Amino acid sequence: MSAFYAAGILAVALLLGKYLYFRVGIFQKYLIQPALLAGLGLFLLGPGGSNWLATDYYGLWKTWPGILISFLFAALMLGADSVSLRTLADRAVWRQGLYVWVIALGQLALGCLSVYLILPVWPVDPLFGHVIELGWVGGHGAAGSFKALFPESAAGDIALFSATTGLIWGSMSGLLLVGWLRRRVVALPTAAAQSAGGGSGVADREAETPGGMSLSILLLIALVLCSYLVRDGLTRIALDWADSLNRIPVFFITILLALPVRRLLDRYAVSLRLEMTGWLSLVLDALIAAALASVTLQAFLDSWQIFLLLMLVAATWCWFCFFFLAPRMLPQEMRWELALLNYGMSTGITAVGLMLLQSFSARLPLRPIQVYGLAAPLSAPFIGGGVISLALPHFTNAANVGIIGLCAGLATALLAATSLLIKKTDQSQA
Repeated sequence: MSAFYAAGILAVALLLGKYLYFRVGIFQKYLIQPALLAGLGLFLLGPGGSNWLATDYYGLWKTWPGILISFLFAALMLGADSVSLRTLADRAVWRQGLYVWVIALGQLALGCLSVYLILPVWPVDPLFGHVIELGWVGGHGAAGSFKALFPESAAGDIALFSATTGLIWGSMSGLLLVGWLRRRVVALPTAAAQSAGGGSGVADREAETPGGMSLSILLLIALVLCSYLVRDGLTRIALDWADSLNRIPVFFITILLALPVRRLLDRYAVSLRLEMTGWLSLVLDALIAAALASVTLQAFLDSWQIFLLLMLVAATWCWFCFFFLAPRMLPQEMRWELALLNYGMSTGITAVGLMLLQSFSARLPLRPIQVYGLAAPLSAPFIGGGVISLALPHFTNAANVGIIGLCAGLATALLAATSLLIKKTDQSQA
């Protein structure tokens, strides 16, 4: 019953958020989306604010984004044109994957080096060096795993709160980036241009399938359910690789399962574009609102000095990646779309990047989202809460935290150089 009430409260908050967005001009001027208003409003009513709503609701909302993201990608794939499996071999996917590694390793390097530099004057737990990467790229799930592995360290609490802070910072500062892009950079391609380039936006057109709404929700539920079953089945079959397989995002499996379904729908001339566009908007709003509502302020009271320092370093690195690295490393034709997606990811959650992309363009362009989703397995099982991220803290101490930071920094530079080399090769072949 609590889940039913939680869903109802979230729905009411989203309705109020939409009402405020269209009634208060300043929200539209600064692109403060209805989902953001709903999430922040619920947050203020919870344990971090007035404590008016029951904490049980916030525990439920905290688990929803990880599930809703799969529904989001399922709706994107089923509502768009057919996608060839050749996309998996696209060089743009590999460049996107390298960019994520650069973001994550850069956060790890800067976190460890910051701790190393302040250790002589301010004794802190060396594990704090992993807070930025696990909290911002990894998000709440990675931070929670970190805390479970090292329950005696305050670094776990700080990592959880850094994920919360990154989520809020990514939403607020990301909207500033959207405004900057609108003023300084050419607009995103039109739907026609996207279609010509191998992808299409989430266009608005008449549905051609009777009963399409019921069919669409059944397909979404079936795809997401099968995705979880596939991942669980693989972990049971390959027990030695179970931990690594569990790091594969479910939404990636959803994309792979949606490809043949999309081709089957095309074969029988079934169009669900209008229905999927509606589900896409609903799921995206619910995901963002639930994620923002479930943040917590408790960990900030423990070690606020080191926390503020690490957050300043993290924010600076994310802006550097957006303005300097993204235009040089990402594919030219979609560099800003992917930059927005990765900015949201690098501050804690992919949904923030999707929200920023939606704020920048009325239509969500499919091609960058495909590239982003298909590149996820190149990094997710290893960094940002993957095997490497959660293994390194076991070897981190005051004597080698600086060495770990230096090695991560060198790896960051090497991968960035590799991406630039791939880009140069692509340009020469064009």
